Amino acid sequence: MSLINDALKRAKETQPQDVAADGPALQPVMRARNARPDFLLPMLAVVILLLAGLLIWAWSQSGGAMKVRANSFPAEQAQAPVVEPAKPVQMAMTAPTPAPAIAAPEKPAAMVMEITTNAVAVSPVVAPKPEPVVYKLQGIFYSKHPSAVINGKPVFPGSRVGEAHVVSIGIDSATIVLPTGERRVLELP
Repeated sequence: MSLINDALKRAKETQPQDVAADGPALQPVMRARNARPDFLLPMLAVVILLLAGLLIWAWSQSGGAMKVRANSFPAEQAQAPVVEPAKPVQMAMTAPTPAPAIAAPEKPAAMVMEITTNAVAVSPVVAPKPEPVVYKLQGIFYSKHPSAVINGKPVFPGSRVGEAHVVSIGIDSATIVLPTGERRVLELP
């Protein structure tokens, strides 16, 4: 350590003392004022405080807590059923032959006619009855204005999902009224 101190003393002694500069003494330079407005920082602070106040107000209006529940389902259930098109009717032209009398069905949805060499046969094709719509509650967002997800569609009290009318949404259930007037309570699994 003393070697370092000795080297510093020798370096100081070799430097010239009181060197006078040629010319006048320099004056300190006044810093130029920035073109940036001074109100930017206070304005930013006011905006942040307003946003914080708005968030606190929204939190207090929702009763202090927001509850979110959602269920997921496999992708197979999300896809609509595939309906195959009807098969085309094939007719063969032959010489006319007398046909036996056939009683007509009461209320067929469609008729298929087959012409063969011996007789004309008419057979009813009954259209399949439409499957009743299954309403599935998949999630509930419960706050001051609750909403739910039924069959993949976001709904609110008073809105419709398919043919049903949403009456109310609770913490873990939703009530709908079907077109037949039946009330159904959907619950989260």
